Amino acid sequence: MRKHRSLRPVKPNECEKVALILGFIYKSTKGSHKHFKKENFGKVTIPQYSEISGELFANICRQMDISKNEFFEILEKKEK
Repeated sequence: MRKHRSLRPVKPNECEKVALILGFIYKSTKGSHKHFKKENFGKVTIPQYSEISGELFANICRQMDISKNEFFEILEKKEK
């Protein structure tokens, strides 16, 4: 697997795009957090902050069961 050069901060809408591509479905919003669920899998919580990075980004990737590099690969494919 190719390592992504720049693990830049991401926007919440980018996390939402990847979650939807992976089959998660939007369920609800509580405060500033959107919740997505995937049948027979679990849920992903995406905060609606201006930027998501560091450990928070790593936790979101973990909830989606993908690596940070896979996240960017999925995002790049979607943007093409």
